Amino acid sequence: MTRDWKQWEGQIVNNTFPLRQYLGGSTHSAVFLTERRGREPQRTVIKLIPAHPATAGVQLSRWEATAKLSHPHLLRLFETGSCQLDKVVLLYVVMEYAEDNLAQILPHRALSPEEVRDLLKPALDALTFLHGKSLVHSRLKPSNVMAAQDQLKLSSDSLFRSGDPAGSLGPASAYDAPEAATGNILPASDTWSLGMTLMEALTQRLPAVEGMTEPLPETVPAPFMGIAHCCLRRDPQRRCTVADIATRLQPNSSTSQQPSTLRIPAAAAKWRYVFVAAVVVLVAVALLIGPKLLNPRPDAHPGSSVSSQPPASPDAQNAPPMPEPMAGATEAKPSPRKQHDEHQSSKAAAPLRAPAVAAAITPSAGGTDHGKVLQQVEPVVSKSARNTISGTIRIRVKVAVDAAGNVEHVTFVTEGPSKYFARQAMQAAQQWKFAPPQVNGQAAPSAWILHFGLRKSGTEVDSEPAKP
Repeated sequence: MTRDWKQWEGQIVNNTFPLRQYLGGSTHSAVFLTERRGREPQRTVIKLIPAHPATAGVQLSRWEATAKLSHPHLLRLFETGSCQLDKVVLLYVVMEYAEDNLAQILPHRALSPEEVRDLLKPALDALTFLHGKSLVHSRLKPSNVMAAQDQLKLSSDSLFRSGDPAGSLGPASAYDAPEAATGNILPASDTWSLGMTLMEALTQRLPAVEGMTEPLPETVPAPFMGIAHCCLRRDPQRRCTVADIATRLQPNSSTSQQPSTLRIPAAAAKWRYVFVAAVVVLVAVALLIGPKLLNPRPDAHPGSSVSSQPPASPDAQNAPPMPEPMAGATEAKPSPRKQHDEHQSSKAAAPLRAPAVAAAITPSAGGTDHGKVLQQVEPVVSKSARNTISGTIRIRVKVAVDAAGNVEHVTFVTEGPSKYFARQAMQAAQQWKFAPPQVNGQAAPSAWILHFGLRKSGTEVDSEPAKP
């Protein structure tokens, strides 16, 4: 059953968790930005799934058990429960916000062997932790390999006890091990999924694990060919363990240099996995593979109309939840037209997150009757993505501003041709600050139209009060 999850934007789950921006979803789940209330509201995401009477209790107990786990490379779960929206009974889990995920990168470029090695190390660390507790990740795939808080992290909302039935796994995935179809979940199932993810990361396509014919000219370098070959054995008993993979990654390992005949057939292209950034946007690999590459810092420029140069450092040229996925939140696929638009506008991944670029400015329009702009934030766009721009990409958004001068809601007036650039503009707009207009001596809400003009050479920013 297809659901229009986006219609629930603005509703509040159990009077506690407001459903902010819809990030993405499938027939089985939806993910929204939300926040945990406290002294300092914490940006998080909330995942909603339909509640089935036969499995709801088991699912909640699994989430509650996962929330007690602590590992630097696992996404944290905070709160779980059930709710009802428009007479639909749902289960929810509130999770740590992840800025980027690997699935956002692979439609645009493959990872280098060095990047894959840096990605594998924390992933293996997390899997070692889980398998040591007789747990299985069960949904390892690129959209569930994320960057959050300057760390590479795996999603954690799908953990199973080893040997548990797989009935509540959700929709089948091309990354699932063969035994998952029979309801058997094992640690070896994770190594199969890791092998599939590894091959896609290096080649931008999933391997055909049977009938390998018509090999492509390129091959996968050592030690990754051997690792994938060992992970993708149909018999779970013959697959690599996580410890085996870690050993093969060691530079002095004898097995790391063994040749492999593994090739990626051209026919495997039919399994190409494309992730829709209904939650989230295209990113670059640096955000996924290490803190040293995770902190682009664009400079602020004062003035109501700003033209800025893109970051010149190598860090900003590479980029990990959206917020899905954020937490594996979306499995829906974009239309061919949308894929084409996004490919033309951003052929390289770019960072989704960076500290706000803000400056106190004078208002570009309106007087005291409309209030004024106090802080503007430019969209954060990496040099690699900016280089794909031809001409000017114009995006206009309308922001609803509360009486305190904070942006409450953002809607597109002109979205532009690319979801990536549109999302960057929306994220920037959410961070603007305003001096509210005065009505009868009291601060009042207001509305503004923000103009973003993205060019290869820089970004223009302008603003005007929205017409009533």
